[in-house]
Order: sequence, then C-alpha cells, then structure tokens
Amino acid sequence: DLFIGEENGVDALPFLVRQCPTARVIMMSSSGTIEWAVNAMNHGAADFLCKTKEPKDLLEMLKKQIQPKQDPDSSHPISQDFGIVGDSKATREMVESIEQFKNVSSTVLIQGESGTGKELIARAMHYGGNRKDQIFEAVNCGAIPAELLESELFGHRKGSFTGAVSDRKGLFEVCTDGTLFLDEIGELPAALQVKLLRVLQEGEIMPLGSSRTLKVNTRVVAATNRDLVKDIKEKTFREDLYYRLAVLRVKVPSLRERSEDIPLLLNHFKQVFEERFGKKLAPISSELMARLTAYSWPGNVRELQNSMERGVVMAARNGDSLELESMLPGLDDNESQTQTENGDSSEFYGKPLSDAKKGFERAYLEHLLESTRGNISEMARISGRYRADIYRLLSKYGVEWEEFRT
Repeated sequence: DLFIGEENGVDALPFLVRQCPTARVIMMSSSGTIEWAVNAMNHGAADFLCKTKEPKDLLEMLKKQIQPKQDPDSSHPISQDFGIVGDSKATREMVESIEQFKNVSSTVLIQGESGTGKELIARAMHYGGNRKDQIFEAVNCGAIPAELLESELFGHRKGSFTGAVSDRKGLFEVCTDGTLFLDEIGELPAALQVKLLRVLQEGEIMPLGSSRTLKVNTRVVAATNRDLVKDIKEKTFREDLYYRLAVLRVKVPSLRERSEDIPLLLNHFKQVFEERFGKKLAPISSELMARLTAYSWPGNVRELQNSMERGVVMAARNGDSLELESMLPGLDDNESQTQTENGDSSEFYGKPLSDAKKGFERAYLEHLLESTRGNISEMARISGRYRADIYRLLSKYGVEWEEFRT
C-alpha cells in the first residue's frame, strides 16, 4: 500500500527489489496521483493499482503481472519451486539436495563462494518445505558486533545491560517452528560459538539477564564461504560446533563450475531488468554471449546480475543492444593485466604450496589496493568477497591499506 500508517510504502521498494529481484512488487492506493505512480515505478514497482477500480479490472491487471511472459529468445529451465535458474548437472544436484532436506529439522550447512546465492538456497528449503507458513529470518554473523549479536540471537531481559529498557525476544525464540538462517557462520565470535552449540544440543536458549531457559524448535541453516575445516585446524572455529552444523550439507557451485548455466542466467536477468525498467532490448548477440560465458565471474551470480542491470540501464533507447563495455567496464584492461601477471607468476614456482598461496594472496591484495586506491567496498566487489573478509586478509598479511588511499 502507498500509505501504511504514517509510513510511505514507496520507501520499502528498494529493499524489496534488492531482496528478491525476480519478484514483481505492485503498489496500490485509493488516493495516489500520477506523480506517486511514476515515483513508485522509478523505485522498482511493476505496476500501480488504484483501489477505486472494478474488481474485474484489478484481476486482469494482476493476471498480466503474474502470468509468465514467453520469450523465445530467453526461454530457459527454471525450478518453479525454488526460483533457481539453471540446467547443469551441478545445479540439478543442488536442487535434489534441497528437495531432500526441505522437510527435515536437522541443521544444514550451505557452503559456496560469495555471490553464489546461499541465502536463496536457505529460503528455498524453508518456503518449499513444511515450515513455509512459519517465520524465516536471516542474520549475518559478520556484520553485527559480538555484544549486539548475542542479544539479537538469544534476546534479553529488561535491565540486563545499559539501554535494555524492555524485554526483547531473540531470533531463536521468534523463529521457533520456523527457520533461522545464520549467514557467514565462520565469522561467529568464539564466545557465541559455545552458546550456539548448546542451543543446537539442548534445543533451549537463555536470554541475557535471565536465569531461566526457554525451549525452542528452530531449524538452523548456516552458510559460509570459508574453509571451516582449515579454521578448525587454526583454532578459530570449534570442531564440535562444525559437526553440529554440518549434519546435512549443500554445496552451492560457483559459476565456473556450472558455466553452461551462464547463458540461461543472462537471458533470465535480461528479462527481469527489461520489465523493471520498461525496456525491450535486442537479443544478446552470439559474440557477446561467448565473451560473457568465457568470463570467470569471480563475483558469481551476484556479479552477473549487477552487470546485467548495468547493461540494461546503459542501453538508453528501446531496441538498443547490450554492450560488453557497459556490462563489464574495464574488462579488456583486466584481461591484459591478468596476462601480464600470469607471465610474472614464476616467482611463486619452486615454493611450498602454502607459501606460494600466501605470496599470491598478498600480491593480489596489494594490486587491488593500488587499482582501487584503497576502496575496500570496491575491492570486495571485484574479488567477490565480503568487506569483512578483505579486512581480515589485510590484517593477516599486515598490509597497511590506508596508505593506498592517497
């Protein structure tokens, strides 16, 4: 709705289309003007409906939005249950795992590189299973300070700490009978690893400031792009917690591992953004498709989606064609730079693999720092990693990144 109490529904549109880019968001109001409609469409709404219309008219408009549009140039297999685009062996195996795990209460560990769509898999298991009518919540364990994360997960009682002016339920209690998605579980602080282990073992929580435990029936789905086995060896992640989390595992393949899905994804996102921005572009040329399919996509599906959005936006007139320079600016420069670096890679040969990897990682970080002038957000985008990962690696190798910002 355009007006939700004292709030403006248009303000929610950027969040909604970012969370679920394939969804069609329809705004509705009894007092909307043309200006409101245009504003809503500019923020990502698929349509703007007026409450004063006849029900049959509303029904026809809704049918038009809900029914899939057939485009012979962009037809592709999609798992209708999960919204996962792809027809490769790796994708089919992943979908089979989702089907197998969606109705069980066991914990699930989703592993895959950054940008592969791990949260999409978690949502697919929840909304495709017998908990679909219950609450699904997601929390990034690396994005919230430890002292706040504990309260976020387990809740607190009034007066348990400064600022706790009332009781608050934690996500485990909120999601009981539902699903709690713990993204970036490898970033969970050591103290909270112990408390999470107890929840998984006993099925109960103790809010901050409380002396009583609460029973919960929350299914936990965790995800990480880290090598937790390596973290266990380095004593940064608990081995007993790992085995509690990894009762069931789902491996989300990178785009390099399912390159045959790239044309399907490109056509899919092309159609999504054409509809969002009201454009109709020419089909992707065979030459462009070949270049995009051959590209490594270090940021995986997230990078591909963002590149297609940029390409559609940059195509200024209806009927324009997508251009490589718009979708992947600086690709040719990056390719030549990669060739140059590969030619100088002999410095890593003749060393133990662990030493060679460390040398390459440090050189890679310094190269990114130079090319982005110390812009951590841009480094994360290019490398397909989270900002927290970049800061961790810079600290690991003692690289003074602020020096590159001048």
